Amino acid sequence: MASKDLVAALAAPFAPEQVHWRIGATASGGSRGLALAYVDARDVMDRLDQVMRPENWQTTITFGSEGRVSCTLSLRFGEEWIDKTDVSGESDIEGVKGGASGAFKRAAVHFGVGRYLYHTESPWVEVLNKRIAQHEIPKLVAFLENGVWDGARGETPPERSSRADPPSPSSQPNRPAASPRRPPSDEGYPTGDKISDAQRKSLYAENFAALKKLGMGKEEVDNLEMKEKFAPINYALERINRKRVEQVRENEVDEVKSHIERWAEVHSQQAAASDDRNSPMDEDGDPGWVEPF
Repeated sequence: MASKDLVAALAAPFAPEQVHWRIGATASGGSRGLALAYVDARDVMDRLDQVMRPENWQTTITFGSEGRVSCTLSLRFGEEWIDKTDVSGESDIEGVKGGASGAFKRAAVHFGVGRYLYHTESPWVEVLNKRIAQHEIPKLVAFLENGVWDGARGETPPERSSRADPPSPSSQPNRPAASPRRPPSDEGYPTGDKISDAQRKSLYAENFAALKKLGMGKEEVDNLEMKEKFAPINYALERINRKRVEQVRENEVDEVKSHIERWAEVHSQQAAASDDRNSPMDEDGDPGWVEPF
């Protein structure tokens, strides 16, 4: 099999029943949460065995300070070995073992294994005892199969492929339409005066204020993954066609803040709507492997 075919096979989606889900950001006092998709490390091993064959891949695990675990995944394409490395911390559940599995899966992402899960939509689901309610699982499996979310509230996944973006306004009655993205400039680069350090800090303060509006405390925010922790400001940056806060100009600061406020508004409204239409929840089950990508 040619190298490009191997790469395509490595990156192929997993069967829906192989994908697990865990809770990310929560709202409504923890009764609602974003469902984040991930796969078991053993399924990643099976994928490598099936595509590369067992003799054509190997790992090197290194344990660093402060619980950091590094994994170098090496794949052989023809006569050449290609190495990719990533790191993880010790997991809360399985300590060093969980950290090693996490680093291994993240290294595999560099070869495309499971990378599509980073772009998989994250529906809001009911949460029971800090886990996804069991009756939501079949809906999530069906969602992976056909891309349509059949939530208990009639909710749809976010409009864009980001785990913590606001839901599609078209699915939320009586809500303002999303602000359009600004078309990029002819040169493709920001224009105007750069923001000061004080303005940059104020934007990050707005980001965390938006998370606070969802009822999150400091400890809960600290435990979020980086993508979830900065979801409000990343949403705002995309609205103005910027990739980093450092690219924002002084005349754009107020616009960024308004987009962050809207992110919080939409999420808060969705959480409130969920509370107004409560329904019984089934007993929650064990989602299995807890260390996500």
